[in-house]
Amino acid sequence: MLGFAVGVLKTRAGGNLQTGRRRGVVNMKSRLPSNSAGDLYVDSSCIDCDVCRWMVPDVFDRAQGQSAVLHQPVGDDMMRKALQAAVACPVGSIRTETPNPLAKAARDDFPIPVHETLVDIYYNGFNSEKSFSANSYLVVDEELGGVLIDSPRYNSALAKSIEKKCGDLGVKYMVLTHSDDVADHARWAERFGLTRIMHKNQIRSFNGTNDVEMVLEGEGPWEISKNLNILFVPGHSSGCIALHDIKNKTLLSGDFYAFSARKGTISGFPDYNHFSWQTQVENMTKVTRMDLNFVLPGHGRRIHFETPEMKEAMFKEFLDTEAKVGR
Repeated sequence: MLGFAVGVLKTRAGGNLQTGRRRGVVNMKSRLPSNSAGDLYVDSSCIDCDVCRWMVPDVFDRAQGQSAVLHQPVGDDMMRKALQAAVACPVGSIRTETPNPLAKAARDDFPIPVHETLVDIYYNGFNSEKSFSANSYLVVDEELGGVLIDSPRYNSALAKSIEKKCGDLGVKYMVLTHSDDVADHARWAERFGLTRIMHKNQIRSFNGTNDVEMVLEGEGPWEISKNLNILFVPGHSSGCIALHDIKNKTLLSGDFYAFSARKGTISGFPDYNHFSWQTQVENMTKVTRMDLNFVLPGHGRRIHFETPEMKEAMFKEFLDTEAKVGR
């Protein structure tokens, strides 16, 4: 399981994770000098997206504006987690100098349970550069089957693993929280025959979301099972939606609510607000009043409210700082 705050594995371009070669051509992306000495490293193609850093903070950290391996993994368990981060990396920047026998197992680990206390909620990995490295999740509902939240990078091995998680009920829905994080939604819809759900205000022809099967209108909420509700939470965009898992007391929030590692508290990332900061703060306040233990965002870091008092204190800090100034 992943903390809060990774034979031969083929890259998307057809090369080896371990050798840095693609279709017979030597990979010219250099090993960043900020990496510690050892087999695992981050190369110069890193886009500073933070995925590896929140996945395996004991190995990866930020240095000189990009991620780096600051501490080489010790033992098979830590190396496997680091290789999971390599799979999740949207641009394939995490590499090894020599082939690692754990690479295939790390790929096949996805979808990975989010937390030991959460039932049937998984992180899909395979983040996509098309959605600015957004996280995608899978909720397996006992009534519906599988519900994907936003789109991971398409991968046939991941598709098979998702099918296994969902069992006979299959994969029913893909909830697209807003237009930024749709990535390979059309390929997943074709693969599973699922129904894509999106709010009318976020439909865009340039990314193919004008073809989604279920278009929401109005302000909801919309019940898709006894346990799962879709909430209308505009602010970051005019049509943001989020999925509320009632049983798990979890909000899968898209891009409107997360934890900022830089600020050390709850954030709505106002620098990336595309609609109304005031509206976003109002909706963040509403959902915080709900019975929530976890917030799982598309961008930013996850939040685990261990007690109601912790949630209240963290949100008060947000209201007293970022909410007032908008940055």
